[in-house]
Amino acid sequence: MIGMRRAWKLYTVGALAALTLAGGLWVFRQNSVSRPVPFPEDHEVESVTVAVYGVEGSDNVPEFNLAPEFVPAVLRAFRPAITNDYPPSWDDVTHIRLVVRTTAGLTRTINVPFSGKSPLCFSLDGARCIRAGPFEPIFVGEREIDRSWTCECCELAGALREMNRTQSCRGRGFWLTEHLNNLERSAGLLPPRTEPYR
Repeated sequence: MIGMRRAWKLYTVGALAALTLAGGLWVFRQNSVSRPVPFPEDHEVESVTVAVYGVEGSDNVPEFNLAPEFVPAVLRAFRPAITNDYPPSWDDVTHIRLVVRTTAGLTRTINVPFSGKSPLCFSLDGARCIRAGPFEPIFVGEREIDRSWTCECCELAGALREMNRTQSCRGRGFWLTEHLNNLERSAGLLPPRTEPYR
């Protein structure tokens, strides 16, 4: 009788441990799987406020309101968005901050860390995300080794700096177009350049 009780207790403890382990693995798996992130569509945006912070020696760009004509190009750089567990330490330095106000009255905060040559990493209301889809070279030369990928956060920061300059000076420069094109090349939406800059 005592042996049966001990066996029953061991069986119960073992079963509970197995269930706990299985539940923990399920929760871990659910949290580590990338999921699509609901990102504001262009027609849902009422306004976007932008700040660009100096990284690697560049100057800060004071907060400014993004002109409506630029909103689609800027938001396209973040789409499609999925959750991503990029290193949390990247969030220690914010490279770009956007505050998006929607027509429904919601305010969404997007912080972009400096992430080097990679697809655009960002946090949307605190959830770490990445631009999903291809990450293609922006330049392809004649030789196989002549390929160059870009730092998407740097391209976006450069585009936003040029947009701020354009809004105050009323002229669209070469570098604004080139930064936006490089974001699209990197996402596989445009073919890579085949000629280097001169």
